[in-house]
Amino acid sequence: MSTWRFDQAATRKSLAWMIVKDEYPFSCADGEGFSDLCATGMPKFQIPSRQTVSRDCYELYVAERLNLKKLLQLECQRVCLTTDTQTSIQRINYMCITAHFIDRKWKVQKIILNFCPISSHRGENIGKAIEKCLNDWGIDEVMTITVNNARSSDTAIAFLKKKMKNWPDGCVMNSEFLHM
Repeated sequence: MSTWRFDQAATRKSLAWMIVKDEYPFSCADGEGFSDLCATGMPKFQIPSRQTVSRDCYELYVAERLNLKKLLQLECQRVCLTTDTQTSIQRINYMCITAHFIDRKWKVQKIILNFCPISSHRGENIGKAIEKCLNDWGIDEVMTITVNNARSSDTAIAFLKKKMKNWPDGCVMNSEFLHM
């Protein structure tokens, strides 16, 4: 047997991971049931406020984003992107961009790079949002981009082809097979 020591910081980090993994609201730590559980299982744990939980989750996001950037730099030669746009019930336009690549151990990786609001479903706006996302992540070697069959997707890909021609290693075979 070994001795165990309570660690407030580690427990707060674990709470943040629980909220992210299980998609709980930040307020879950405010509940009476959670308080009873902590009083029974971890009586030394000082339950953080909703604002502190929110801050802990954001710090977790920042750290994980840095880890993913390192993974992309070290393990990735080329990425294949998939993207799609939707409109929410509140009439807000959204776009999701996912990167797919094979790492050095030949394992397929799939990472959501961005889930963001966009100003419209116009092709140039979509292309600019994809370009900004690639720049933010430091991705400059793209193999393919898979999109739906909307006309705006053709415009977005045409916009990106023009931009990527100026990138040192932007596309394979002069962007001939970029659009999927």
